[in-house]
Amino acid sequence: MDGVVSDTEKFQAKATCELLLQNGIHISPQDLTRRFAGVPARETFQMLFSEFHKPIQDIKLLIEQRWKRVMEYAKGNIQEMPGSRDLILT
Repeated sequence: MDGVVSDTEKFQAKATCELLLQNGIHISPQDLTRRFAGVPARETFQMLFSEFHKPIQDIKLLIEQRWKRVMEYAKGNIQEMPGSRDLILT
């Protein structure tokens, strides 16, 4: 329920940008979020690797690594979205 109940976009952007940089693709978390918020990770990786003319070695592994990083960054740091508590309790 990301984006509805909790806000983890910054963690997703950070993890994605780190993995992209390891593959020679530089994009800021702000630009990534502006362009790809709400887009599934697979599509984001495919579009950016294509845009930067880079081959994707193992997209499944990239997605798994991204998820592990997101979970690490989010642990104990997730913020609830304004109004989500009231929505759940009603």
